[in-house]
Amino acid sequence: MLAWCIRRLEVDRRGSDRANSTWCQQRPRYTPGTSDISLVGAVIASTSRASPSPRNGCSAPGAVMVHQRSTVARVTTDDAAAERSRRASRLAWAGIALGVLSSICYATVNALLRSIAGEVDPFVGAMVRQLPLLAALVVGALVLRPVALNPARAEFIGPRAAAALFVTGIVALFIGNAILFYALDWVGLGISTAGYLGGLLLGSGLISWVFLNERPKPLEFVGMGAIALGLWLTSQAAPPMGDQAWVAVVGFLLAVVTGVCYSISNAVSRSSQRTPGRFIATLGLITLGAVVSVFVFLLIRDGFDLTVTFGTVTGFQLAVLLLAGLVNGAALVSITVAVHHATVTTVSMLNSLVLVFGIVFGFLFFDEPVTLFLAAGSLCILAGVIIGQLRFRRGTPTVGPPA
Repeated sequence: MLAWCIRRLEVDRRGSDRANSTWCQQRPRYTPGTSDISLVGAVIASTSRASPSPRNGCSAPGAVMVHQRSTVARVTTDDAAAERSRRASRLAWAGIALGVLSSICYATVNALLRSIAGEVDPFVGAMVRQLPLLAALVVGALVLRPVALNPARAEFIGPRAAAALFVTGIVALFIGNAILFYALDWVGLGISTAGYLGGLLLGSGLISWVFLNERPKPLEFVGMGAIALGLWLTSQAAPPMGDQAWVAVVGFLLAVVTGVCYSISNAVSRSSQRTPGRFIATLGLITLGAVVSVFVFLLIRDGFDLTVTFGTVTGFQLAVLLLAGLVNGAALVSITVAVHHATVTTVSMLNSLVLVFGIVFGFLFFDEPVTLFLAAGSLCILAGVIIGQLRFRRGTPTVGPPA
């Protein structure tokens, strides 16, 4: 399914690139070692081929010379290359900052959901928490009119890419979020957070490498190992083996599945945003897929009786879900922009900080004890995140293919 989604997006992107690149097929290219004289000669030759003769009444010699001078001025220099490198570094740091912000937001969402877990239908909760973001995206699309939603533009997202994003929303925000509700109820905030982060980390590394051709850097492998150790230590804080041991095991596995679902969403989102101007369309279609799929499921399950579906939700529970939806929207916006500027693996490593914040929130608001295993696991995760980002100190940010 993931391969199909990414293939649909890549086919759509290549079609958009072909539509926008006709003008540059005969453009002379500068390569290191090419002299300015040779380049000027190439410019004059290409201009003489592409520019109509004055006898045809289309162009004058003066206009040709202006075109030649402006083309030479666009030659890539070392200073321009350095500026592009600095800009890429700034964007990569912005991706890191947004990844950390999304971690804080997701930890807050998990804490809010933990306060009503077991009281609210998980499918109702999964749908309601997407409504604030969907409403904001609809307003943004109407006001900003993004080119990806304009059929007359080459950047139009197209039905195949839209279907891939819609299916991604079903997998990540319908199935994944509903499963997370059960995990939170069965094994608590800290353990379920560790489980889904493990699935997110491992799933993102494999998907990014296999499907997006973005092999993790050596230090990222080391950081992922440290994070995996921290997640294992955290999992040792699960309830002791006994009559309810199966609950702890199943709850942890459900949380891992949730993380894999989220990693699929991040990978497809990054693949979609390789075509510029698709932020609103990408996030909007993923969110729409989640809301529509959950609503249809609830209608079928409850016999098309909305009073059965929503009648048991209290005002307090609805307020908590909507507040979680607002914070979740900020998290989704942050992570969608983050995977545009940094690789899926990098962002997923930063999202491991959700566990640290989750343990702190669980201790502060739900009286969940911080055991030795939880503390040691948190330290390992922090170390892994830091190790994974050490390359940025040398000014060589890890970014994927040009977006």
